[in-house]
Amino acid sequence: MKTSLFGHQRIDGVVPGIRGQRSFPTQAIAHADPFVLLDHIGPQVMPADFKVEGAPHPHRGFETITFMFAGNLHHKDNLGGDIVLSSGGVQRMNAGSGISHGGDMWGDESSGEFHEIQLWVNSPKAQKMSAPTIDNIKAEDIPSISKGGIHLRVIAGEQTDAEGKLVQGPIKTFANISAFHGQAAKEGEIEIQIPLAHDRILLYVLKGSVNLEGQKAVAYQSLVLKEAGERIKLSDVSGEFLLLTGQSLNEPMVMGGPFVMNSQAEIDQAYADYQAGHFS
Repeated sequence: MKTSLFGHQRIDGVVPGIRGQRSFPTQAIAHADPFVLLDHIGPQVMPADFKVEGAPHPHRGFETITFMFAGNLHHKDNLGGDIVLSSGGVQRMNAGSGISHGGDMWGDESSGEFHEIQLWVNSPKAQKMSAPTIDNIKAEDIPSISKGGIHLRVIAGEQTDAEGKLVQGPIKTFANISAFHGQAAKEGEIEIQIPLAHDRILLYVLKGSVNLEGQKAVAYQSLVLKEAGERIKLSDVSGEFLLLTGQSLNEPMVMGGPFVMNSQAEIDQAYADYQAGHFS
């Protein structure tokens, strides 16, 4: 089973005042179908008075998953949404036919840390103009399992625990994906079951290091598999990681700023609709 190792592009200041790492798209890797973008913000301990005002901006044609490992996001949108996503929480947003959103950001009240990932998941052509929706999941509503010294939060998809019980994650997207957030207090290992339809595996290391099928990755590096079997093994895990698996859409994809569509004409139409006020 062959893995490809990728570094990252620094994107400091995407959230003002905070370091940032982009796994993709970069010159080395354009995307990991069905995953379009992975931006890792932090981890960084911020001053007590740190607060960023996020300006409203539009999206269309894909879904975002925001993993708020530490910190807060006061999310507001043109659908009337007004909610705070706090440490440990996860938000899934279907931009669909068009949404405008923004929000203030600040550090965790106890530690001062700000640490998040925003993941863009491409939507199938048939769902790109679906009705926009948002799901906010609190930390306590995300199930987890413990195996081999690894604490694994099941965010999307499913996994069996040490007793063989099936654990289902709360996040569901139009694309067929799984998402797991793992942490090891000390070095451990774990086998992850992979749905047969999932032909794209991406491991992103948040902290420390992880060995995937004989290949080691350290913080801010990604390991990508284009094919997998029924399971993969993560070993020598010391730190924290995000594991994504998915079924490739194998559809034309054009990314134009905040829009992800199937053609340049659809991107142009999204900009025209935004200028005409259809996202407000």
